[in-house]
Amino acid sequence: MALSTTHVATGSILGSGVGKRGAKVRWGVAGRMAVGWLTTMPFAAVVGASCWAVANVFGDFADGLVGILLDFAILIALSLYIYRRSARNRIHADNVNAEWNGGLTPAPPSAPAAPTVEVGPGPGEPPTAGTATSTPEHAHA
Repeated sequence: MALSTTHVATGSILGSGVGKRGAKVRWGVAGRMAVGWLTTMPFAAVVGASCWAVANVFGDFADGLVGILLDFAILIALSLYIYRRSARNRIHADNVNAEWNGGLTPAPPSAPAAPTVEVGPGPGEPPTAGTATSTPEHAHA
């Protein structure tokens, strides 16, 4: 059962890949998504219980305001840490579809092969038996 629009969108994309003949589904990515979906609720429960515990322990001071402010400060600090950590490996238009090594970062892009150009004899040169190939930097005009 979908819990959010993210579940609906990614599930429909995955489903269209499974249902289309010849489509390629990245099962490693689907597995990581499933692990994220399955761990979201338990982790949210742990965070909620921890916030309650902090607010309850420090709730005797200033009618609970200290506990609430401490919870707020901890959550802001954790949010900033997550944001800064996520900025290490930015996802952008050039790497959004990159292959993954199985870790949390995309595989380094492979260098594209240099295109080859067929070149013949230059002006004033005698014809040769074969045609050489060269990279564009070394091609004759």
